[in-house]
Amino acid sequence: IINYNFKKKEERIFLCRRLDLLDKYYYLQVHQQLWQSYSDIGIQQHRWPDQLYTMAKTNDFQICQKYLDNHIIIIKKEIDTCHIQLNNQAQSYPVTTLSLDQLDHYLKAFVDCQRKYLSMRNNKQLQKFIDNFHDKQLFETISTYHLTIVDQNQYINRLMSIREKQATIYEELLMLEMRVLCKFLPKNFDQLERFIAPMIYSPLNNDQKMIEVRNKRYKTIQEAKRIWLNVFLKSYEVQLQEYDQQYENEFLQLESHLLNNTNINGSCVYEQIQQHMNYQTNKLKQQVTMKIRSLRGILIKNRRRSSSAKNTVGVWPEPYLDLLTNVFNRYEWKYLSFGPSCIRINQSAIRPRHQQEIAIQKDHKSIYEKVRSHLNEHYFVPMTATILKQYSSQLLHDLNLSYFSPLSYNDQTLALKQAKKVVSIQRKIKKHHLILRVTDKGYNFYIGTEKEFDKKAQNFFQDTKAFIELKENPFNKIQDNVIHLLNQIRAKNFIFQWQYNKMMPNRIKCQLAHLYFNPKTHKDGIPVRPIENTINAPTTNVSNYLDEIIRPIFDKECQNTTIIDGTSLIQTLHQYMRKGLFKSTTLFCTFDIRNLYTMLPQEEALDILVEFLHVHGYTKVKGIPLETIRLLASIVLKENVFVYGKKIYQQVLGGAMGSSFTLTLANIFLWKWQKELVRRQDMTCEYYGRYIDDVFITWNKSENALKQILENANTWHPNIKLEYKIGKSLPFLDILLSNNNGTLSTSVYHKPAAEPYVVPFISDHPRHVFENIVQTSLRRAIKYSSTFQLFNDETRYIKSTFLYNGYPSSFIDKTFRKFFSGHISSRSFLPFLENEAQFLQMRIALSGQPSRQQSQVEMRIATLATDNDHLIEELDKKQEFTVQEKHKQNEFQKKLIIHYTHEKRFNARKRELHRIFQETFANTQIIETKLIVGNRNQKSTMKELIRKRPRQAVLKNKVEANGNRKTSRHPQLNQKNQQNNNQI
Repeated sequence: IINYNFKKKEERIFLCRRLDLLDKYYYLQVHQQLWQSYSDIGIQQHRWPDQLYTMAKTNDFQICQKYLDNHIIIIKKEIDTCHIQLNNQAQSYPVTTLSLDQLDHYLKAFVDCQRKYLSMRNNKQLQKFIDNFHDKQLFETISTYHLTIVDQNQYINRLMSIREKQATIYEELLMLEMRVLCKFLPKNFDQLERFIAPMIYSPLNNDQKMIEVRNKRYKTIQEAKRIWLNVFLKSYEVQLQEYDQQYENEFLQLESHLLNNTNINGSCVYEQIQQHMNYQTNKLKQQVTMKIRSLRGILIKNRRRSSSAKNTVGVWPEPYLDLLTNVFNRYEWKYLSFGPSCIRINQSAIRPRHQQEIAIQKDHKSIYEKVRSHLNEHYFVPMTATILKQYSSQLLHDLNLSYFSPLSYNDQTLALKQAKKVVSIQRKIKKHHLILRVTDKGYNFYIGTEKEFDKKAQNFFQDTKAFIELKENPFNKIQDNVIHLLNQIRAKNFIFQWQYNKMMPNRIKCQLAHLYFNPKTHKDGIPVRPIENTINAPTTNVSNYLDEIIRPIFDKECQNTTIIDGTSLIQTLHQYMRKGLFKSTTLFCTFDIRNLYTMLPQEEALDILVEFLHVHGYTKVKGIPLETIRLLASIVLKENVFVYGKKIYQQVLGGAMGSSFTLTLANIFLWKWQKELVRRQDMTCEYYGRYIDDVFITWNKSENALKQILENANTWHPNIKLEYKIGKSLPFLDILLSNNNGTLSTSVYHKPAAEPYVVPFISDHPRHVFENIVQTSLRRAIKYSSTFQLFNDETRYIKSTFLYNGYPSSFIDKTFRKFFSGHISSRSFLPFLENEAQFLQMRIALSGQPSRQQSQVEMRIATLATDNDHLIEELDKKQEFTVQEKHKQNEFQKKLIIHYTHEKRFNARKRELHRIFQETFANTQIIETKLIVGNRNQKSTMKELIRKRPRQAVLKNKVEANGNRKTSRHPQLNQKNQQNNNQI
């Protein structure tokens, strides 16, 4: 904080005593402010807080006022004494190189950081006193009314009786939820294990089989406990909703009596009673919440002491352990259980000062360059303008202040503990030769041995036979081939210069792709799914551009047979129903194509690509002839070389699973393959839809006839093999579709392999991220659930999931209530929809909104040019310039987007960036710009712990790597190489 070493003993003693005095001084000042506020409000309203009546041991207003005045005088005397002690201590200040004012400034900032909670606590107490006063005043006003037909006090007593019963049930519900948060379930949950899956079989002399049996048993127990927990939560919610109905009926009767009473203003009295009851309800809930919070520490202590709690199966997401014994201790295992998306808290705060200064410069450069470029481009502000220098100076000052402000003791301790856990986990992974990966469709970690995992990878290579091992590194050759092809087609004017520039590989960043595998823990034997990282591969820019210009064509021409997402499938099936085609006998069929990406015949796929474009009237795409398109696509497929481990492979069948164009090419290949199926479905007015390699169809004939068609489809192409399911209730993507006697039922489908995992609440993400995750889950539940009951079941699952991941009950309830606001009554005890009408109202409102994926497809289709044959470079550039100029005025001039690196300690950064911008550019035209502040996140646990990238020397040709090292030492040679690169 101070950046000064106190080496002498007397200096350290002085520092500690000074810090103690300043801490006491701060505490007394905050305490004085609270009681002075009590005095000011109490004298004005002629009422004191209940706490003061208890302290003074009397209900007399005057005696309480004297007691309060004396208490404030005592605090003032203590403050004066503390101030004198600070002045006396200042006389013996032993440091000569640092002024006392500077020292006090830093120490006060430190105390303010550590004691900030006191101000927050006092503000809550003060607000509680004000609210309590208003409620008592309101109740006194209500009591003055003399109603002839109804006694309002009787109604209020009956309403309070219902609320008190609800509070009792609510306390039990919160206690159960707190046990879930503390990972200490009731004993009756632990007793389930011996009945659900007793350990009666253990394979001998087969370690892998033993691990598989153990993990299946663990999963069975875990799922059973989750189901039982869901039953408990449902029972509490049902009871609370029943009392809510009684409460609502009482209110309706009261409203009827009051509105029929001509002696008083019934609506005014009704509103006052409602306000009073809302306050009393919130007060009851707060009391229950505080009581449960106070028990949290006791629960944690009991869990640590309990021997059974350490050995029982929990309901929380955990890594998949493909080992006989767990080498990690419970603290490391708990950290791994936070999952791959978790981010350590305040990562940069525990780094050395010089590293934090580098981070400051990086953030400053990123923000300042964006602001300067925007103002120069749209407002013609000179790059060296004084106002920009002023902005830069203020920005740098604010960044320094936020980076070097002290952390609270708890945050500092937590940051250090988490960093140590990461280091400890990394060491154990290296020591025991383990491998850490993210499970396929499970979203949690997989932990296994390097040896066994490599066997699974080799089995994949042998089974697919789509890869060959190379003896030499072909990096230079591939890069030269790509550049040569681009030079060749540019020389013949088959592509424009801007297209040439867009597809040209970056020679500095360019390197071979690398392959890694994610384990499929939901399948027997745990096979692996290949994923190729092609971000800096030589063909990546070509692949990205081909995908950019061809995917919109596929989206447009094949939209009738393409399923975009779950929402689009539901909408299509509703159209199918409106045609009267959906019957009680209608069958669903889903099938997927095995290993699609690695089974595409390359030459045939290229031929089908050209055929697809030709059939739909294209002789050129963005001015590029189809033969040139084929050449570019060919080099993307055939120059697909990657590194796995220390070996180099080339893919000879299919395309890279990770390359953007491979997805589009696979879709176009299946466009040709599925023609016969689509024709048959159209003839019978049945539906056919495909999402990449997953297909969904409806069927109204016999099941055997459908099976015969699918078996025939398995023979249409030697590389295309189907795995199908037929029934009246089937999952597809994330939807469960059922035919209930001619009624379509849809709900959210959770794959058995998927863990109930979301970003944990402890993660160092911006607070709005957690709220968005909850709201996204609720939005999907409403769109997918066809009935109110199904929606309630999914809502309960959502709440359980967030509890498993550490989200407090109060946060979940607050976010639920915010999402449902406008659709639920303010009197409801729980933030849930109460009836079918409220659910249908929300569902209709949300169903009309396109999903994010649907919007993306529509935007891609909108980019299609009307004429692809007669584009010329000059006209294309002119059109592009005109579009840019139009967008400058309409969109970009009014918006400026900047990003900062987020950490918990920077929670005020967004507000500060807005303040600096407004203060600097006030009274100028620039202030009309809408500043949008986004954020970048620090490294997640996945990025910190998983190492997938091979050594740089393997990814690039060794000769070039050595050459790069030499050029960095010899500037003249570096300049010569740069000239050669430019010539190439």
